[in-house]
Amino acid sequence: GLVSLDSSGNDGDEGVGGGMAESSVSPANKKRTHHQISGDSASKATPKNKSNNNESIVNLPTIAAEVDNESHHIIEISERLDTLMTNLYQRILHVTSFSPDSLSQALGAVIRARGLYRHLDGVFDTKVRTTDRSKFVQFVLFVLFGRENDALETVGKLMAKREQEQQQKQLQSGLAKVHLDGKLDIAQTMKEMEMDDPTITIPSAPINVTDPLYRGFSAKLIDFFYNPSHAGDVVPRQTVVCYLASFVSRATYVCPETVCECVAALLRWAEVYITTHSATGGLLGSTKKAAQDGKSTSQNGNTQHACETHALFYTACQAAFYMMCFRGFE
Repeated sequence: GLVSLDSSGNDGDEGVGGGMAESSVSPANKKRTHHQISGDSASKATPKNKSNNNESIVNLPTIAAEVDNESHHIIEISERLDTLMTNLYQRILHVTSFSPDSLSQALGAVIRARGLYRHLDGVFDTKVRTTDRSKFVQFVLFVLFGRENDALETVGKLMAKREQEQQQKQLQSGLAKVHLDGKLDIAQTMKEMEMDDPTITIPSAPINVTDPLYRGFSAKLIDFFYNPSHAGDVVPRQTVVCYLASFVSRATYVCPETVCECVAALLRWAEVYITTHSATGGLLGSTKKAAQDGKSTSQNGNTQHACETHALFYTACQAAFYMMCFRGFE
């Protein structure tokens, strides 16, 4: 996972989209582990002086009950999340299942996967992307993209095979056509194959067999990171970069071209950021000041640590380095 340091300096293993460079989220908004909750409650039960020893001892049963109730609540939510994700995974595997020798089944799997993504994409934008340090839910898209990519590759291979057979047998009609641009006319293909599946909604636009879902998803994350309208929204932009780096690094089905595009996009942004802030002495000045007292002054006059002032810059750089470490050899 993505490794970051928590407030005590210990390594913390984060899942996809986990904190790569710590964001400037206030401690009160950070998620607490069961151990932290128990520790906080235990500290409340520790008497500060002799005068309130008896009062603390009397309150121990109440505090213990509160800790127990919160523990049960955490376990209940965790089990509910596990159940929901298991059902969703099973649904994804079901709708994207196909035989590697069946063009109709592979084509149906691609269409159903893209239909499911249209629903999950909105959930990701409104819920997952806006949740800091989300670790598990985003793996649903990870699985969906992998299944869709497998089906799409199968469609491309089988279509190429059919075209080769068509040329060899010199058939004039009755077979699907793959255009020179790699786009597959779904409606015509299903008609020629006499494929009638009520579970499939035929898309209006042709499917490009060289353009899997994960490429559009990666481009969307980069666009959000670049979007000026989110310039003051630091935490979600950091979260998007973390999702992008961890997804591209982990998903072996992501092509090297996409990896290069993602790394190049982040480094171009970082280069512009350095040029902009170096011209005003902002980035270099705050770095020198941080070396002396660990703090710097932001544009609004508030005193911040340099990592907080330039948190997005450090996150983007670490994301680029992270992708290069895992996929650079390709």
